[in-house]
Amino acid sequence: MVLAVGNPHRALRNRLGNLSVSMLNLLASDSKPRHVHSALNVLISRVVVGLFSASLFLFFLSGLRSGYSPSAHRLAPITRGDADSAIAQQLKSDLSAEDYPLHMVSESQPFKMSGSAANAGDSQSSLVEARSDREVTVAPNIDSDEEPVARMIVITMDREESLVRLLDSLVKANYGEDHVDLDIWIDRANDKPIHEGVLHACQKVIWKQGTKTVHKRAANAGLYQQWIYTWNITSETTEFAVILEDDLEVSPAFYQWLRVARAAYAQDSDVGAFTLQRSTLRPRGASRPLDIPAEHPVFKYRLLGTWGFAPQRDTWVEFRKWFEEKRARGEKPYVDGLITTQWYKSQEKDGFAPNMWSQWWIKFADEKGYFTVTGHLPDGTSLASNWRESGLHYSKNKPSADFPVFRGGDDEFIMPDNPILVDWDGQIISAKDSGSS
Repeated sequence: MVLAVGNPHRALRNRLGNLSVSMLNLLASDSKPRHVHSALNVLISRVVVGLFSASLFLFFLSGLRSGYSPSAHRLAPITRGDADSAIAQQLKSDLSAEDYPLHMVSESQPFKMSGSAANAGDSQSSLVEARSDREVTVAPNIDSDEEPVARMIVITMDREESLVRLLDSLVKANYGEDHVDLDIWIDRANDKPIHEGVLHACQKVIWKQGTKTVHKRAANAGLYQQWIYTWNITSETTEFAVILEDDLEVSPAFYQWLRVARAAYAQDSDVGAFTLQRSTLRPRGASRPLDIPAEHPVFKYRLLGTWGFAPQRDTWVEFRKWFEEKRARGEKPYVDGLITTQWYKSQEKDGFAPNMWSQWWIKFADEKGYFTVTGHLPDGTSLASNWRESGLHYSKNKPSADFPVFRGGDDEFIMPDNPILVDWDGQIISAKDSGSS
């Protein structure tokens, strides 16, 4: 909620208050003779009482004419569009033309398309705070004008220890000679400042692969915003991106797996994304976990994996446009028979549906026929472990990783020519090349 600015009643009260203070200061003065001071006290006291009574009368009369409620007016809510405009105006002097363009997606109101193409160059819509020199750094061996091969996008808010663990694992990963940029997006809780510990952790991390940029949200953005509008993607973009929540720890070899997997399958028409997650959920028939035979080190799954999600560039652009159009029409991301749909509906009842952006991708993939390339590494290891820490999805006092991270080398990565296709119910659809299916 954003407080209304420019309150006329407050301005009136302030002016009258200042006048009263001035008069009271005059009363306290000893600069005049005692008999003049006494007479003046009486006169000014009557004036002050009269002004106070008049102010009360005008205040309540104005309130009655406008349907004013004192308790409601103190926290007068304004619409999301007005809020964006007000915050943007307040931050106008702090915003840079290099800030990522994005669209504020209200988590409590229907989404209204704002003409993304027309507004793409409007830096005021980014709603991020100005950055210090410690928040934008360029590795000395990197040409900052050169487009990176990849971008790591970390989304965080107030879990300092989790973020430190993730950043440490990213720093220690093997990127070869690739130019890889790091973007960290710090959200803030409603009406609270940026978490100082999180900001400090972001500032002190040394990123040697490219440019590190720390983006500080000027207002609470939420998961829709953090997930869907943090990759500044255009039709000329050649990089790929990996979106990581702060409770993850990545394998030292995660990037090499992505490079090999993308070389093998990025051109397949049915591939919408890649994931670092070790998938266990069977969304249809969820009473049994997903069971992939060990002889399949990679498979294409209907279900996405949000723990280290790497969407295809063109598919991500398509998804964002689709998402905006669906929400503008008030449609719902329901897919019949999936337990994720039940979860989404349950969150709708509790007012938390915007925390589950992934259901929109599930609906999108179901309509368009996209799969997510998923690794099935040996010994129950994962390219990205989730520590299941307290937050929107878990509430644990003693968090622990879901799977140990893979510690082997890239020589163990096998990419079959014809990976299996796995349906929502965990059943194999086909073993033929998905690019021709």
